[in-house]
Amino acid sequence: MTSILLAMLLAGLLGRYMAEISTRQIDNDLTRVIAGIMVGLLVGMGVGTFARKTWGRFAKIDSM
Repeated sequence: MTSILLAMLLAGLLGRYMAEISTRQIDNDLTRVIAGIMVGLLVGMGVGTFARKTWGRFAKIDSM
């Protein structure tokens, strides 16, 4: 349970940071929101995949 919380916290913080950096130069608000959502989604998926592979090795669990 703690590992899931840690992965969610990392994904949230890293996603917010990356979305802020990537949308800093965009002037249109709607485009900025859509780009921020997409960047946050991609970072969250990346962190989730990394966490599943890393902690799966420690727990000796085969995932898909």
